[in-house]
Amino acid sequence: MVETYRKYYTSGLYDNRYPDVSPFALERVVKDLEGSKRILDFGCGTGRYLMRMLEHTDAELIGFDVCAIALEKLRKRLENHPKRHRVRLICGDFNECPDYDGAMSMFGVLSHIPTRAGRLATLRGIRQRLQVGGRFVASVPNGMRRYHKENFLRHIGLGPREFEGTPLEPNDIAYSRLTDDGARLDLYYHVYFGGTFRRDLSDAGFSVNKLEAESLLTETTISHSLRWAVVDDVARRMIPAMAGYGLYAVSSR
Repeated sequence: MVETYRKYYTSGLYDNRYPDVSPFALERVVKDLEGSKRILDFGCGTGRYLMRMLEHTDAELIGFDVCAIALEKLRKRLENHPKRHRVRLICGDFNECPDYDGAMSMFGVLSHIPTRAGRLATLRGIRQRLQVGGRFVASVPNGMRRYHKENFLRHIGLGPREFEGTPLEPNDIAYSRLTDDGARLDLYYHVYFGGTFRRDLSDAGFSVNKLEAESLLTETTISHSLRWAVVDDVARRMIPAMAGYGLYAVSSR
């Protein structure tokens, strides 16, 4: 997976597909982490959220990712930023992270971690360093809206049965994407449902304060168009969590 994302970021495909975060999604995260003095961005990538959080909060920010190429791109974005002293970037070894009182893991980062045991271990690791009373916001893909065909084929035994040698579990998806130069990226995704997302957060020791739709429209649509982002923000407020393109949860320790 690390090698796959190295290719993903190097090709430029990731940043082309998702050039920026919706201002309304950002506003929600900032509000839900309001008052946090040190915030972890778990799976920060090239800094879609981190760079915006730097502008909209006064918190110290910890950017953690397993992909060195992504963090190198983020370092370059931060080089001449007047607030770069508030950012610490950590690659690969989560044990290097200091404690924090706020944490975030957006845009389905958790869903790229193979096996439920692996995801639970990650969530427990995030919780372990979160101060008591601290908040954790996270978003994941909603299985009610995503990868229906792939999930159906898996259920009837016609889809892939493993990913990189690891057997696929229920609601795991293995799929491929092509870069502009024709290179194939093999990717893993776990799609959540409202109950399974809440269960995983609870089993990791979090108290779930809120679970709602992350958006109605796709991330690609709202990250490319402010007009559609406005429409989406209005619509999102009127739909149940199960109708969202993604699920958004606020939890606490």
